[in-house]
Amino acid sequence: MRIRLRIALLMALTAFSAPSWSQYATDVSTGFYAGGGVGISNVYSYTDSYCYGCWGSSDYGDNDTAFMLTGGYRFSPYFAIEASYLDSGTPEWDEDLVYLGDLNDTYNVDAKIDLTSYQLSVLGILPFAEVWEVYLRGGLAAWEGDSSQILTRAFDNQVTMRNIDESGASFLLGVGGGVTFADRWHMRLDYVYFSIDDDLLALRSRDEAYSDIASLQIFYKFGRNL
Repeated sequence: MRIRLRIALLMALTAFSAPSWSQYATDVSTGFYAGGGVGISNVYSYTDSYCYGCWGSSDYGDNDTAFMLTGGYRFSPYFAIEASYLDSGTPEWDEDLVYLGDLNDTYNVDAKIDLTSYQLSVLGILPFAEVWEVYLRGGLAAWEGDSSQILTRAFDNQVTMRNIDESGASFLLGVGGGVTFADRWHMRLDYVYFSIDDDLLALRSRDEAYSDIASLQIFYKFGRNL
């Protein structure tokens, strides 16, 4: 929920700033661009509150290194579409005293999640100060995950090992900002998240599972400068 609030706040700030920033959009390239980058990936759970008016809570796993390749087309200074392949590495997850309905018992969970995704998204962009820009991202992520789980039964420490394979598609959201540091080279910081199946983390029934990635990316622009 805190991530969604940050995105909503950034949307509000950029909306109020748009009239003053748009006058600086003087060094933007339209057309195709391609590149890639490296980042930090993680998995996390979000738990709805059990009382009216209360906030939910989030728990994070352990980071791993992510890699991505991206190609896009920029139609104007303010709008682009992108397709990406993302290898999120193998972030790890652990949580104690989780009741698993399919096993009808309570376990301590240790899991490694091998996650990849193909993403298609639309960017709403605000250029400013000639070479800088910020953007909001929305789209779809088609993901595949393999979770290697070690489940230790809470009352007698009996160990169960299993693999969970899941795939699916979900909406993604993201924010970012970048700078054009040479004639056709652009660098940006990007953050994106999307939901995944909660079985990959062996979560409680009320919890929701997500993957998020923060990355540094570099692009070459094939288009023309405006």
